[in-house]
Amino acid sequence: MNNLPVRQKLLLLAGVPVLGAICLSLLIVTSANEQVRKAESLGSVENLAELSKIISALAHELQGERAEATWALGKRHGAEAAANPDSDPVLEEVLREFDEQSDTEAPSKAKPDGRAQQGAGSQDGSPNGSQDSRVDRGQDASVSADAARLRAQYARTDRSEAAMTRFLAERDLSQLPRRLASQLSKARRLLDDRTRMRAQVTNPETSLSAVTEYYGSCLAPLIQATAALTELVDDGELLRLITSLVALMKVKEANAAEHAVVVHALAAGEFAPGAYRQFVTLTTASQSYLDVFRTLANQTGLFDPESLSGEAAEAVAIRDRVSNWLDGPPPASAEAWFLAQASKLRHMRGVEAELNDRVRDEALLRIADTRQELAIGVGLAALVLVVSSVLGWFVSVGLLRSVTELRLASERIGHGDLSTKCVVPSRDELGGLGDAFNDMAHELAVAKQAEADQARMARELEIAAQLQSALLPPDPRHPGFEFAGRMIPAEEVGGDFYDVQSRGNGSDLWLTIGDVSNHGLESGLVMLMAQSAFATEFQADPTAQGDTVLRGVNRVLWENITGRLEDDKYVTAQLLQHRGEGRFDCVGGHEPPVVFRSGRQECEVLNAIGPWLGIAGQLASVPIGQLELTPGDVLCLYSDGITEAKDAQGKLFDTGGLAEAMEQALREGSDLEAAADRIISAVQEHSVGRDDDWTMLLVRRTQAAA
Repeated sequence: MNNLPVRQKLLLLAGVPVLGAICLSLLIVTSANEQVRKAESLGSVENLAELSKIISALAHELQGERAEATWALGKRHGAEAAANPDSDPVLEEVLREFDEQSDTEAPSKAKPDGRAQQGAGSQDGSPNGSQDSRVDRGQDASVSADAARLRAQYARTDRSEAAMTRFLAERDLSQLPRRLASQLSKARRLLDDRTRMRAQVTNPETSLSAVTEYYGSCLAPLIQATAALTELVDDGELLRLITSLVALMKVKEANAAEHAVVVHALAAGEFAPGAYRQFVTLTTASQSYLDVFRTLANQTGLFDPESLSGEAAEAVAIRDRVSNWLDGPPPASAEAWFLAQASKLRHMRGVEAELNDRVRDEALLRIADTRQELAIGVGLAALVLVVSSVLGWFVSVGLLRSVTELRLASERIGHGDLSTKCVVPSRDELGGLGDAFNDMAHELAVAKQAEADQARMARELEIAAQLQSALLPPDPRHPGFEFAGRMIPAEEVGGDFYDVQSRGNGSDLWLTIGDVSNHGLESGLVMLMAQSAFATEFQADPTAQGDTVLRGVNRVLWENITGRLEDDKYVTAQLLQHRGEGRFDCVGGHEPPVVFRSGRQECEVLNAIGPWLGIAGQLASVPIGQLELTPGDVLCLYSDGITEAKDAQGKLFDTGGLAEAMEQALREGSDLEAAADRIISAVQEHSVGRDDDWTMLLVRRTQAAA
């Protein structure tokens, strides 16, 4: 063959298009059959929509159960429960009766307004109408009504979970995509533990975060499982519909979590520790998810996404009042919020149902289209066989020229010329291959440039991290105090800082510590602004009042963050000004300081109530607190990265763990640097990872400062 002339080779190649047409025909038929098989791999694509519907229903009931549980827990933590702290008849009756009768008796139905209907023949609202109660008759009626509502919600959740279990039991999970099967298995494992969680709600020691974290961990894999349904389809419209459904589920979950946090706060009369920050985070996340959903909804054009907010006027009004509630009586009743937010969530549930119906309809349409494409493919294959026999000769004429051009272009690419272009005049497959070749060369050039840009960005991040560490005070000194600081940064550029400003005259001493929300270069820039602003205020007037200083720093941060960075970051920071004799004025809101009292050899946790910085241009109120250190006392200022460090079970190191580590370190030796190392080692032993900066400043009063 190598000795044959090119013309004879081209004559031989005339038969290649015919053979290619035959192979192409087989591929078309095989591909069409594969599409039909894939569409029916779940036992008909209708079952894909059914699974999506089952998951959505279970998620809705879990969200309702979380709201009911946190409401009951809020009552337990509130003033009404405090008047009778030894028992919680509502929750105890619910769990006792639910465990005894859930297998033999249908649960009571809940009225639309959230009140439970009493069963026929029942005088106290319990399932068997028993008059035996641990509370008086007036309380018994209220207990039974709440108990029936909770019992009905538990039953609805169990029915939804049982429906999913039955559906999955009829199918081979090993045939499903790995991510879908994994998320479904994870959700079922977590749901098996719901009886224990329901029992824990009756315990007055149970925290709001424990309840919300459990239900959140159950709901997350359900949402991920819905997202994994996209691996079963490759149709663009179906993918958009399922993606829209996932976005809506995230919007609804953020609103449902907000539902639970706020109803607990209103029932308890105050926000639980960390709950207000969680509330603010959920509000922001809800808006972000809603923006994503609106974008997807506009692409599909199936419904009006603005209707989600049209149903929420009353709930939004209550939420706005709650967001400004820091102390005093609750701005609304727990029941009013519960009903308003529940109405909003029911509306979202209706949109979910509509989306699931659309998924089902689109899936059925795709099956019909695929079968039609199979018939068309067979006809086209026959036509290709005829036409290719006629055109085979003409194809072979330009074949040699196109192949030669591709070879020469590939050689130029091999020598490093990424700007080369392959010019193939034909517009057939070889022409497309030439275009793909040119695209490949362009992508290689772009990738090479991106690699260089990535290396440059990595270097910039490294420099930013070094800059963050360089801003720490190198060797702070003061005649009346001893200092030991530690900062262990996370993987990204963080926003933590601490500083010691002193002129060494025995009186002028400022201690500052702060944390910028989120991570990254922007947070590092805001951190630099905050540290510089405090330092500038000290240099200008070290005797200035703390509230005046905080207002000046806040104004600088707000103008820079909103006006220049166009961001929504904020700063939690605290300033301690030494006024002599170990007395400090304290302003700002940050983690509560911990003081080791040398006289008692014990730690004391102080309050750090004050405004956050950078949220508004003006600070309405800046309370000034006082702190006094006697000789030998050690003050610890720290960031939330230390107290929020988690072990393998998710348990936080917490303020109590920090206080215990301080006591052990300071009781065993007087060297402050060694004590700082021992405290950081205790945090490292507790934590399984580091998601945030670990920042700490120890200050010991060594003598009576002037």
